[in-house]
Amino acid sequence: MTTLLTPYFARLNRAQPWRWHGQVLESVGQTIESSGPPASVGECCEIVDHLGCPHSAEVIGFRGSTVLSMPVETTEGIRFGDRVEALGIRPEIEVGQELMGRVLDARGVPIDEMPAPAVSTTLPLDGVVRPPLDRVPIKTPLGTGIRVLDGLLTVGRGQRVASLAARAWARAR
Repeated sequence: MTTLLTPYFARLNRAQPWRWHGQVLESVGQTIESSGPPASVGECCEIVDHLGCPHSAEVIGFRGSTVLSMPVETTEGIRFGDRVEALGIRPEIEVGQELMGRVLDARGVPIDEMPAPAVSTTLPLDGVVRPPLDRVPIKTPLGTGIRVLDGLLTVGRGQRVASLAARAWARAR
């Protein structure tokens, strides 16, 4: 019985037993400015709107004495005066063999209409980055099939590459 509850006990041990509170002062686009709560950059917080619906967010910075945070999903429903609560934890994701072959959304939640897996290991989203000189050198070119990239911006096997495009561009291809 305790083995089934182990992940929940681990989550309770990581959680902060109290919550600091603040108040929404301004919302511009996806950025929420609030007076408090005292939190550090990268910390998770929750914005509770006037209907009592929680909006997960992450602290992204400060402007003077105010806290800047960005919701994980939409800012719809958030208004001036809504409550902001610091959760005292950093973003993390559950990992394990049970997730192999599953389809996940950006938060790591399965969206493939199969039952949620019992995953016991969690890792922080902000992992430890190895110093560049400690990494294995990139020696083998990787053909992407895109002539412009292969000719002008050769990509190597093992190299980290960001592939970004507007939604309309991705649909046009």
